[in-house]
Amino acid sequence: MSSVTPVPVTRTSRLAIWSLITSLAGLAYWSIVPFSGNSISTTGTLLFIFGVFGFGNIVGIILGHSALTQIKATGKKGRAIAIAGTALGYLVIVLWAVTLAPLFRGLLGLY
Repeated sequence: MSSVTPVPVTRTSRLAIWSLITSLAGLAYWSIVPFSGNSISTTGTLLFIFGVFGFGNIVGIILGHSALTQIKATGKKGRAIAIAGTALGYLVIVLWAVTLAPLFRGLLGLY
């Protein structure tokens, strides 16, 4: 009889997963209207806060960098997920800056 030795399981970094989730929440504001009908949607309001104030993207960037550090130190899986969350966070912040720059320029009277 041959004995089978169990293979150690390497788990995916939870920081990497949350990095992608929060960055996607920041991106979701672009496609989901925060208000449905006459009442305020809870999901829409949360996405509005994450999207408009960039909380989701900033949290996604911080978690992504933390996940990459954790993955490098511990050997956990999820490097691609952490990179995707970080890159998406940066991308959405750049999109917000490009979109809102003309608005602020007009409000400040800098034509």
